[in-house]
Amino acid sequence: MSILRPATPGFIVTLAATICLVLVSFSVPWFKTIYFLKATMQQDKYSAAVTFGVLGYCFETEGQVACSNASVGYEFGKFGQIEH
Repeated sequence: MSILRPATPGFIVTLAATICLVLVSFSVPWFKTIYFLKATMQQDKYSAAVTFGVLGYCFETEGQVACSNASVGYEFGKFGQIEH
């Protein structure tokens, strides 16, 4: 009996797709390196960046990061946690 059976390739592909779905679903604000859109702005000596994920967004300016609470949909102007 070998390890590679007829259903093994399908199982491996389905498992890889499930892992990718979990990573994308729990992106920003939990995993800040996985996001859908990143917008940056720079003017003179000031710079800012906004990253959007499935459950929220993070706003970064001059070393400070402010993220929204994890929820469905975006509500601008209310930040949950601030990291330094």
